[in-house]
Amino acid sequence: MIGCQPQARERGFSLVEMLVALAVTGFTALLLATAVGRIAGVVQTGRASTQALASVAGAQLALRERLERIMPVPDPQNPGSALDFRGQGSVMEWVGTPVDADAPDALWRYRLARTTDGRVSLYHRSSLDPLAEDHATSLAGWRATPLLDGTADIELAYFGTAPGFGALTDPGVGRAWQRNWSTRRSLPLLVRVTVRFPEGDRRPWVDLVVHPRAVSPDNCPRAFGSDPCGDTA
Repeated sequence: MIGCQPQARERGFSLVEMLVALAVTGFTALLLATAVGRIAGVVQTGRASTQALASVAGAQLALRERLERIMPVPDPQNPGSALDFRGQGSVMEWVGTPVDADAPDALWRYRLARTTDGRVSLYHRSSLDPLAEDHATSLAGWRATPLLDGTADIELAYFGTAPGFGALTDPGVGRAWQRNWSTRRSLPLLVRVTVRFPEGDRRPWVDLVVHPRAVSPDNCPRAFGSDPCGDTA
């Protein structure tokens, strides 16, 4: 009688081995998903930071170009006694050259202001526009160039000779940063623009300080009459 050899039983995975394999696979997938999510978050954060930096840099570049070209134009409301430049703590208005894309053209009137919804914009119109009144609070007829959205505050300051308490020809008590520069016979030596953002907004803003080109290199503001450094309150 020919002996029967026992057939070799095909070896497979036991239930326990399959469960262990599934657990390892799931854990590995979880680690990969977490890593991918973190990488995506880093990329998104970096992209948002880059866009924020670009928006701030663009706003500062636009402002610098316009503020450097402030012109010492006589104020039509105070001919012979003041320049057409009015600067306050949160609003500034001046006359300057148009942007290169629109040149040649008549001088433009500019206004830098922040709206109640937090948008900082640079407004402009031609100085020959008969429909817009000089120094009017209304912005009807002005063209707006938005610079920044979602700001918390804007603060403007002007460096130059502070008006004295004596006669109008008093040169002042010295040079200092001031919150108001209106009805003056000269331009400020420097203009400073500070923009603040709400808490948690990580957009950086380094104070923008601009020296108008119309101010002479010896830091003497261009003015009316025979006194090149004259100023008035």
